[in-house]
Amino acid sequence: MQDHYVDYSLFAVAIVCRKRLDLALLIDGSGSINAYGRGNFGRCLDFVKRLVASFSISPTQTRVGIVLFSTRAWLIANFRGHRNKQSLLRAISRIRYPRGGTKIGRALRFARYRLFRRRTNRRKVSAWMEVSFKVSHSIDLQPIGSHYLDAQTDAARRCNVWLYSLCF
Repeated sequence: MQDHYVDYSLFAVAIVCRKRLDLALLIDGSGSINAYGRGNFGRCLDFVKRLVASFSISPTQTRVGIVLFSTRAWLIANFRGHRNKQSLLRAISRIRYPRGGTKIGRALRFARYRLFRRRTNRRKVSAWMEVSFKVSHSIDLQPIGSHYLDAQTDAARRCNVWLYSLCF
């Protein structure tokens, strides 16, 4: 497979968003990420850092939660864990590439329970982004079809969460 080059100058952000928002990032760490281009996982983390840098991170403005997933899911940051941008960027820098399968439905369920429970004081405006440097194909669609993934996205929408998927 040939390496794919992503021009990050397209993602240069000079303006900082100061909105009150809960932003959950689901980072795909499955084995196929680097299969689509060596170093893609590192480029994915670089993109996440640039995205985070474009927000004013604080308990009163933007709060960020991060879930890393492959065959299983790991909580990297909850909405209350990192009170400033530097702390959050350090946590992202410590993320290691786990490899494994692509279980998006499991990651959505994990994020919903670990980030968007009432106890975490989720806000009225929330967004999830699944960040992937490939076209995602979830292995948890087998054998039960897409019903499991649909159920998880529907549950998120009922919590007033907007879902976005970024694939490069």
